Amino acid sequence: MTTKNYNNLFLSILQKLIKKEEEIGYFEYLKQIIAEYDDITNKFPDNKDFKYAFNNSILSNQNAREILYIISLKQINTGFNDRDKLSLKSYSTEHIMPKKWEENWKSKEFTEEEKWQRNSKIKILGNLTITTGKLNSKLKNSSWTDKKEILKQYSTLPITASYIDREEWNEDEIQKRADDLFELSKEIWKEI
Repeated sequence: MTTKNYNNLFLSILQKLIKKEEEIGYFEYLKQIIAEYDDITNKFPDNKDFKYAFNNSILSNQNAREILYIISLKQINTGFNDRDKLSLKSYSTEHIMPKKWEENWKSKEFTEEEKWQRNSKIKILGNLTITTGKLNSKLKNSSWTDKKEILKQYSTLPITASYIDREEWNEDEIQKRADDLFELSKEIWKEI
């Protein structure tokens, strides 16, 4: 749930594994150890916590890029794709709806509460994707109409390409994508 206590947490787990006397295998014993922790500094998140994080956590661009990169690898590693390898350093984080959305994404007059709601969705995983640095620079604060045409032309990753046919990109679409990414991520990071 937090990286705050990793040094102590990992040492504690290693000490318990070293003292292992039970007949169960190390992996099962490790799962048992992790399941015993319940403090925020050492608790392993369950799917409920995980989903909440996908819908609400504001991540740094670097952390978001790494998570989206791993999800992208999962999506292209099917045996059918013509591309099954990616280089993390080739990608940067792109906000599908830009942080400065009011410049080109204002379809109506927003109340202060609506602005707050939209701004709260801008930095969650449902609104973030990865693109090459050059493509990211080309997209900037473009309108959705312009942005999706550029993405159709240049973006091949399913994490992005699967969503560029949307009529509009708004809070509902961001939420749907966050839910989709969460479902994909459960295949990667399994609940104990």
